Amino acid sequence: MKTTMVAGLLAGCLAAQVAWAGDAKDETVRVDGVAAYVNAHVITYSDVLGASRTLQQMVAQRQRQGGEEANSLYLKTLGELINRKMMLDAYADQKLIKIPDEMIEERVQNVIRDMFQNDRMAFLGALAEEGHSESAWREQIREQIVVGAMRNLRVDSQVRVSPLAVRERFDKAPEKQETPPAVMFSMIVIGIGEDDAGRLAQKAKLAEVQAALAAGQDFAEVAKRFSEDTLAASGGMRDWVEPDMLRPELRDLVMQAEIGVVKDPVEIGPHYALVKVGGRREAARRTFEDAYADIEQELRSELEKRLYDEWIVQLRRDAFVRVLEEKPF
Repeated sequence: MKTTMVAGLLAGCLAAQVAWAGDAKDETVRVDGVAAYVNAHVITYSDVLGASRTLQQMVAQRQRQGGEEANSLYLKTLGELINRKMMLDAYADQKLIKIPDEMIEERVQNVIRDMFQNDRMAFLGALAEEGHSESAWREQIREQIVVGAMRNLRVDSQVRVSPLAVRERFDKAPEKQETPPAVMFSMIVIGIGEDDAGRLAQKAKLAEVQAALAAGQDFAEVAKRFSEDTLAASGGMRDWVEPDMLRPELRDLVMQAEIGVVKDPVEIGPHYALVKVGGRREAARRTFEDAYADIEQELRSELEKRLYDEWIVQLRRDAFVRVLEEKPF
């Protein structure tokens, strides 16, 4: 729903208390009030809950037995909100970049256009239904833009991956560049049947499938009409599967079958299977050129994480942060 998508851009507001059903009596876990102080900012329990739908569901469903999981997610979400507030303060303290009001207004108008077809009344109605003001929503948009800009300034724009580093990673772990063998095949699956009547009916269906294929009908079209597995709609296609991922009897079948020839039906578990192999690919080692983009992205991600973590440590060192409770649930 549009209202849900709009609400996703804002911290949610939950009730002051949530009752958990206990063995002897109900217990209440406070979810309102102050969760943490970050410089001059205050983060409430409701802010934390509003930032994680999964955490909201844990609380709403009263899954008392999931307390440790809820507390772990709570701390992770709270940590992200603390980082966000520190980034906002870092933006206020620096002079390298400035977010123009026009950029914020453009983002706002894009949301109204894309989600509400430029219907401003529908947009305001959605906000009202969720109990949010337009000014608070606009401030959330501004914060999103600021946080993204600060991360780009302090992290993304600092990442440099040299071709030499890519080459060194390639040479250091050649086994990672091995591509396993794979097979591409299509399969029609027909259940064997659970009783005598069912088995007779399924054999008749299997005979109809074989007759259609013998008449030259397209394997994929026959699979769409008759196959009983979840891939029937795509013509029974299995696109480049590693043989080791297949059950032994099916693996032996697809590795031995002649490419392009429909094999006679075989029994695999409680099903008949007709297989047509489209191709096989031998194990091979990727060249440096083929692997370059993947290795570069891997190195980039590692460097981004390191720079981000170092930045957060620096922000924490210069900030006042006080978490009031680590296990509210």
